[in-house]
Amino acid sequence: MFQFITILITTLLISMPLSHSKELLIVYPSDQSLQPGIKLYQKVIKELYKRLNIKIKFKNVHATRSLMMSNSGKADGELIRTKIIEKKFKNLIRVNLPIDKIRFWALTLNTKINNVKVPELMNKSIVFKRGFLIFEKIFKNNKKANRVTKTEQIYRMVLNKRSDFGLVLTRSFTNPIMKDDYKKIRTINTNIPDINLYHYINRKHKKLAPKMVQILKKMKEEKFLKSTMP
Repeated sequence: MFQFITILITTLLISMPLSHSKELLIVYPSDQSLQPGIKLYQKVIKELYKRLNIKIKFKNVHATRSLMMSNSGKADGELIRTKIIEKKFKNLIRVNLPIDKIRFWALTLNTKINNVKVPELMNKSIVFKRGFLIFEKIFKNNKKANRVTKTEQIYRMVLNKRSDFGLVLTRSFTNPIMKDDYKKIRTINTNIPDINLYHYINRKHKKLAPKMVQILKKMKEEKFLKSTMP
């Protein structure tokens, strides 16, 4: 009888999902572009895992290192990313319900236009933040594209006429004109489509993905953090 109980306990322990037996590490990039929304995203993801009875912790790391860690399994997931990353990072599984969306804008001193399309930017001097895969992909053939590390550098380059257009996204700032010095800069529409942001998990936790989608749907119905869930 004792041997039977021992075998039963051992079997139960072995069959328990790894995801439930330890605190999982969720990483996100140190890039400041999404910082205004980070706390909201953390609140959503923390609630998501709480409903799965899983403890998590967050870690802020360099943008490229973040993806390398989550893809290799050193981290258990990415807090939030765009859909494009999964083509390159094969071990990342998308939780297929968006947490948020981002919108792209152009900064310019030109007072004669109210919007600009991608083809019109191909031969223009543009500037955007380094590490934005969407910009890298769209403007890979633009020889006049400049890359900077800080959002404010984009404003300076546009203001100083070193670039015709600066490309930013709505999560880069709360007010497009951050300082009085930048009041001459105009914010105009682009035809770059809005991009959904998703939570990603490492492949070793892929069985959790369908459950996560259902929980996120429920959270959306409950209007949990309505402002972050499109």
